[in-house]
Amino acid sequence: MRKTLKFLVVGVMATTLLAGCGGNSDITEATTPSTTAEESDTTTVSEETETTTEEETTEFTIKDYSNYVSLGEYKGLSVEPIVVTDEEIEERIQQYFRDTIQEGDTVNIDYTGYLDGEAFEGGSAEGDSLTIGSGRFIDGFESGLVGVKIGETVDLNLAFPETYKKNPDMAGKEVVFTVKVNSIDGVVAPEYTLENIKANTEYQTIEEYEQMISEQIYMERNEERMNYLWFQAVSNATISGYPQEEVEAYAQELRSYYEQMAMQYSMDLATLLSANNLTEEAFQAECQEYGESMMNETMVLYSIAAAENMTITDEEYQTEMEKMVESSGMSEEFLTSYYGGEGYIRESMLFTKVVEYIESLAVEKAEE
Repeated sequence: MRKTLKFLVVGVMATTLLAGCGGNSDITEATTPSTTAEESDTTTVSEETETTTEEETTEFTIKDYSNYVSLGEYKGLSVEPIVVTDEEIEERIQQYFRDTIQEGDTVNIDYTGYLDGEAFEGGSAEGDSLTIGSGRFIDGFESGLVGVKIGETVDLNLAFPETYKKNPDMAGKEVVFTVKVNSIDGVVAPEYTLENIKANTEYQTIEEYEQMISEQIYMERNEERMNYLWFQAVSNATISGYPQEEVEAYAQELRSYYEQMAMQYSMDLATLLSANNLTEEAFQAECQEYGESMMNETMVLYSIAAAENMTITDEEYQTEMEKMVESSGMSEEFLTSYYGGEGYIRESMLFTKVVEYIESLAVEKAEE
């Protein structure tokens, strides 16, 4: 699937399809493939770039979708004001300065599984990354780590499910997992002190650090606002039809994405679908729905750009590309190839421009 800088991403289906695929460990209920989705996308983009003509990758025009879409309200949309409270800043600080595991944390752990006192095959790992609450491991494993401190080792008395397709020999067996917590992603230090701020961050005062936290929360809220406004603009439009070739192209991108995912598990797509109780017909319907959803956003994007006489000039393109090069440390040539060509990058820049325009016209609700 080609790379895109827009908010248009593959969402729920990734979780759904991965739920039935185990990793190498006998305790995993669902894992991610050894090659990440990002890496998978990169491979596909490279292949597409080889077969895409120079004209296709560099030409950029505002497409006309007037036969398919009628814009609704996108100016003056109502939004909540962004307010960052002292309580929110304190809560964020408590996430960064602590030494115990909480729900949602991504932790680095070592573990060994024992059956009748003996370590069993497939039940051990070192330096494994686990998100608490992901459901990746058998029941009780992740919840049993909540409250455990960094550096601590705990024994978890668990049992495999009565029905365990991944390894029927372990079904229903009672086991003990000895788990050591190595670290928690995002945790700065155990205690919130000026000494720890200076030692572990670039800030020299508590005031500077808390200002950074406030700005961080504000930016996150602003991104949520932009997503909300864009969703409203798309929802307010009336879609009367689709250019089927473009819908099918998006649908095929999604299909190719999961074909590659299946290959990472050393299986074909049909096996991956079967493992998740999904028929070919149901999957095809999901691909079609995805393609239409992508086209909804694409058609609204270009229609607003046309209505407001927006485009991406060469000067704007080069300015933004220079920012991308500086922030990523990658060359312009690499980024152009990685994101599927100059045309796709310009489209993504247009998306940002349109959403920022919508946000600039939004009306904040009065505080009660």
